[in-house]
Amino acid sequence: MPRILSAALFALALSATPLAAQDFDTGMRALEAGDFETAMREWLPLAEDGDARAQYNVGVMYANGEGRPVDQAEAVRWYRLAAAQDYMFAQYNLGVAYERGRGVPADPVRAVEWYRRAAAQGHPKSLYNLGVMYEQGVGVAEDDLAAFDLFRKSARLGYARAQFNVGYMYDTGLAVDEDDSKARFWYRKAALQGHPDAQYNLAVLYDGGYGGPEDNPEAVRWYTEAAIQGDADAQYYLGQMYDFGEPDVPIDDAQAVLWYRMAAEQNHIEAMGSLGWMYDNGEGVPEDNARAAEWYLKAARAGDMYSQNNLGVLYENGEGVPLDEVEAVKWYRMAAEQEDPIAQYNLGIMYAEGRGIAQDYEMAFEMFRQSAAQGDADGQYELAVLYEDGNGVPQDLQLAYLWYSLADRGGVDLAAAGLQRLEAILTPQQLAEARGKTRRCEKRNYTNCR
Repeated sequence: MPRILSAALFALALSATPLAAQDFDTGMRALEAGDFETAMREWLPLAEDGDARAQYNVGVMYANGEGRPVDQAEAVRWYRLAAAQDYMFAQYNLGVAYERGRGVPADPVRAVEWYRRAAAQGHPKSLYNLGVMYEQGVGVAEDDLAAFDLFRKSARLGYARAQFNVGYMYDTGLAVDEDDSKARFWYRKAALQGHPDAQYNLAVLYDGGYGGPEDNPEAVRWYTEAAIQGDADAQYYLGQMYDFGEPDVPIDDAQAVLWYRMAAEQNHIEAMGSLGWMYDNGEGVPEDNARAAEWYLKAARAGDMYSQNNLGVLYENGEGVPLDEVEAVKWYRMAAEQEDPIAQYNLGIMYAEGRGIAQDYEMAFEMFRQSAAQGDADGQYELAVLYEDGNGVPQDLQLAYLWYSLADRGGVDLAAAGLQRLEAILTPQQLAEARGKTRRCEKRNYTNCR
């Protein structure tokens, strides 16, 4: 989960003697004008006289190299003086210094000590950072429940990162009972403050109807907010919603392309493949097989099996790339090894026809078998043909009938002719047995079909 590492903010004048407040305010006006020398000149005497706010601000200026060269050790010295007066902002910055090793040797135990002091005064970021220390077991024994308690205290004070973490812990059931409605509540609070991860996760909950009713317009709203901030996953899923349409979200191919492209340009694998598909099919953009091949290749090299298969199709047909059946087989094989049923079918065809690879009916049978077992109707049809002809496997007309039946139900037009041929050959008893095998095969989800 995200964390705060530093927050070198300047203190404002809250209460002081009139003269001191006047000098302090002069320093603030100089700082706002970018006149760091004047700000330092006004604050340094106050700091030397023990003004905790001025001590803190002088420390911040040393940390940031404003009015003086960067000097983290000197920053720590001034933070320590202010922290000794229970100035919580300085205590927080000391915690950061010890956690990150800025101006002092890194010491997570001391970091916890200073975060705890500031947290006791209700400092939201200290509560949050202390929660992270407990969550990660750094400087303190790991304790997710203690982390949750600290995140919740910070969240109730309005700190967006803590609100996200509380939402995430309810979302995932980390240290607390899983509760999607409470996850929605806290994600929304963080999302309204512009937290991109909260915006994305909130969209997912609305998209899937988790923790409340499904609400596609709200999902689009929050995907869009996160996507505008550059969240690649949000961009991709926003593209999906416009690509396929949802209740209350009409299909808009141009919008789908827009968001797919933004995610693809961040190397989002699925988005690269989806953008390739849009170019391949002329959806939202003019059809351009060469551009499709470019995006498929990027996704395929990153391991996307759908893009590997689709790139194989382009090479097999010579669309957007030179016709190259050997290259087609290469990409089909890569996708088939990831159990893509369409690629298994395509590779089976190449083996059966001896294109791009030596003809091998046994390998064709194996590819069609794997495709058919995943419910691919085309693979089921080709498997039936091999059983009917006895190519790559002993002839078995009952199993041929079984697979023709399933392919026919899956919408393969040629399967009906296969059934008619076998019904003219098989005896009534053999047909009854074949139909019984078909029913059992369906019940077993196309596995152990014998």
